[in-house]
Amino acid sequence: MDGHVKIHAGRQLFSKNIHRGKGCVERKSPKAEVCPMLQACMQAIPAALVQGLKEGSMGMALRKNQPEFPHLEGVRLALIGVGKGADAVRQHLYQLQWHFGSLKMADLGNLRPGADGDATAAGLAEVLGELHELQIAAVVIGDDALLRSAQYLALRHASKSIEFAMVLPGLDTDADVGLQRILQHQPSFLFNLSFYATQAYFMPSAALDWMEAGHY
Repeated sequence: MDGHVKIHAGRQLFSKNIHRGKGCVERKSPKAEVCPMLQACMQAIPAALVQGLKEGSMGMALRKNQPEFPHLEGVRLALIGVGKGADAVRQHLYQLQWHFGSLKMADLGNLRPGADGDATAAGLAEVLGELHELQIAAVVIGDDALLRSAQYLALRHASKSIEFAMVLPGLDTDADVGLQRILQHQPSFLFNLSFYATQAYFMPSAALDWMEAGHY
């Protein structure tokens, strides 16, 4: 079974839990206030993370999924946590000072995990696709390689060609499942693939040969 079939199967498993098909209220408008699908997909931020936040901090400025899902009207950027490490990042992120003026930004909380990694990645692709339709950019907090393929799949229906950029110190093309699925997905929507800050000292020879052959 190839990567595409696995992702599709995971998507079907995950869709049972997110009421796929309901979509967002006022689907024609990017200013929809309430999105049942997103609400069903996301878990609230732990209450402890929003206690004692200081005025002028990023944590105070964000619309947060705590105690209830935030309205998305006017929101231009959304945070999505995936995995246990997301809350550890928030603990430090919320303490930073807000220097973005009137920008409306929301933290949607953590993605509800699927039955397995494929289902979770498929669920993330659904969430990112929904946000794309609402014209809301997304920042995903997580370290699973499958998140890369989820971001790619989220745009496959909206774009004829996708430019994908990765920032990472090293690369192992044989071990990076997310990258493999992007490259193997058919039909391919990949127009360009770029790597930043990648160092040869952290890459096996096979990966270097692959990059050179592909002109990356």
